[in-house]
Amino acid sequence: MWVVMAAVGAGCSSVECTSSADCPTGQLCNGLNTCYEPGISRTRRDAGPQDAAPMADIGPRADADTDAGPTPDAGPVADGGPQDAGQIDGGGPADGGPVTPAVGSRGLVWAGELRSGGVTEFHAYAELLDESTGTYTRMVQTIPDLEQGNCTVTTNKLTAGAPTGYVADSITIAPGNPMAPSNFAYLSVGNGRFEPPAPPPMRMFSQSNGVLFGIVGTGSPESVETTDFVRTDAPPIIFEQMPVEGGTVILAGGPTVAWGMSGGPNDIVTIEAYDAAREVVLSCKTQNDQRYSVPVAAVGAFMSQGPTRPFTFEIRHDREVLGQAVADGRSFEVLYRASWGARFPAL
Repeated sequence: MWVVMAAVGAGCSSVECTSSADCPTGQLCNGLNTCYEPGISRTRRDAGPQDAAPMADIGPRADADTDAGPTPDAGPVADGGPQDAGQIDGGGPADGGPVTPAVGSRGLVWAGELRSGGVTEFHAYAELLDESTGTYTRMVQTIPDLEQGNCTVTTNKLTAGAPTGYVADSITIAPGNPMAPSNFAYLSVGNGRFEPPAPPPMRMFSQSNGVLFGIVGTGSPESVETTDFVRTDAPPIIFEQMPVEGGTVILAGGPTVAWGMSGGPNDIVTIEAYDAAREVVLSCKTQNDQRYSVPVAAVGAFMSQGPTRPFTFEIRHDREVLGQAVADGRSFEVLYRASWGARFPAL
């Protein structure tokens, strides 16, 4: 069942706040400075379809399993987000007490919309994982480009064991016009992975200057939760010019891409190629100067890691921010990413 809230404040009290300490007992402060009761998404889900606000134009989804795989993200690049991406109290225990870092744990919450051959596809999933129970082959290679920047090739292959997934009630995403019913939620599909029950709304970042993320706990001590919403700026759309929409990118020789101006001149554009399981990722980040050539050496480093076909190539505006989540008294970092761009098959 689709989970929708009429506004971020659905289920909130009328109390205004700047932090959860300003709220009545048992309530938390969200990114819109109003108090709410944690676990409201569970209440909304159990209430039945008559309680959900209508969805507007969710649109087609070409490949519901595009992002599936045991390691959907090979890890964030340190400089992957623009400097203006903000954060509102990214988490921590509600009572402000000390927590122990959860070694080997990581989180990724990704809400991305991409055009591909005339249809809309998405990065719409989250992972909350303890990877200390698995054995991985990991490598990061840095390759300079021709613009005084760098590309990275990140390898993250599971070789033995398996990661242990954390539990949570849901993960709430609030993009788009804050007055529109465009909020949606990711629900657990098992082993620490969360996905929306139906595709997100198309053009979910339109008319918005921000995106709010929040992890809602189940109420049990081992559940992951954040005490407040985390905010990133909303990404602008990418108007790609080369390759043309519907085309195929040839990686050999280092492809050149071009796009029309959108966003600000100081924005960072992500150009990325990855394999079928997203275990090998080639990522280049460049200034928004409308043209970029992927280094031949970076393509060679990508191919040397034995990536599994088919390959995918993307051009994106990303907005990223790191936050802290807590489970069973242990904290770990969660990377929140909002993206808008274009996707191509690659050879």
